Amino acid sequence: MLVEKDGVKLNIPADVWFELNDPTYINLQHYSRATYARGCHGPLCRLRETHRGRERNEARAKAKGSEYKPNLDARETEREAELAPIITWHLHERGVM
Repeated sequence: MLVEKDGVKLNIPADVWFELNDPTYINLQHYSRATYARGCHGPLCRLRETHRGRERNEARAKAKGSEYKPNLDARETEREAELAPIITWHLHERGVM
């Protein structure tokens, strides 16, 4: 699905479009811990959970006085770069950004 907003065109993959238009979660913000906890396990909410885990590990390391060194090669999702502009667009549409 092609979406255009303020002269910017985004190609939204079918699975992401389904997540954003799922009637169960249509009024909720995606890329959100709360929406994931309510049962939405679409690509945007799963990516937020991945980022949440990284943030928590970093916070724990800092609390211990250690330096956080993520193993990004082992953890980077193949779709992270593809989903980043869609997340920005979605959060902007929701008035979060």
